[in-house]
Amino acid sequence: MRIWLAVLAALALSVGSTAADPLRAGAEAVRDKALTDPTAYSYVESLSVEVGERLAGSEAAARARDWAVAKLTALGFSNVHVEPFPITAWLRGDESAEIVAPHPQKLAIIGLGGSVPTPPEGIEAEIVLFHSYADLLAAPMGSLTGKIAVVTQPMPRATEGTGYGALNAVRRAGPSEAARRGAIAYLLRSLATGISREPHTGALNYKDDAPKIPAAALSA
Repeated sequence: MRIWLAVLAALALSVGSTAADPLRAGAEAVRDKALTDPTAYSYVESLSVEVGERLAGSEAAARARDWAVAKLTALGFSNVHVEPFPITAWLRGDESAEIVAPHPQKLAIIGLGGSVPTPPEGIEAEIVLFHSYADLLAAPMGSLTGKIAVVTQPMPRATEGTGYGALNAVRRAGPSEAARRGAIAYLLRSLATGISREPHTGALNYKDDAPKIPAAALSA
């Protein structure tokens, strides 16, 4: 009997505290309205369908700006305006690569974020294969002149993500390290443990003391 009385008393206190807390009551009112009011969903749907992806600096970003001004004004917000700001944009173009000899084969690649482009006619050169990033770093300066460096070190599986972090330099610093040794392009095995044909991209970081060369990831 004492246990039931204690539970009932606790429930009574809980209900009483809800009624006495205007912030909580207000939040619950907003929650309940959101379950029947389609405004939020319609807003997200409109942005997703009418504008779509909107990378910084792209034409779609400009459309998103105009869309936002019109939507916010229609919703009754005041002082809706646009503030310009400079930004560096990087947009992905057409990408392809293939082995041309001795046995032609198309490759699945994706450019690394921030990579410089190849010339319009592309790049054709002999490759130098490195089975590990350490092997690339051990290559003498000038040993890759006019060649494409390819690092195929696989990413080890690790539930806590250490495999990815351990090889991060292969992607971020690899292009500049290859360029320091004379390479004119850089390819790496995707930092992924799956066996999909889809390549996995990520950003690179060019170093100021090395030429900027095109860089891409090969599917695992």
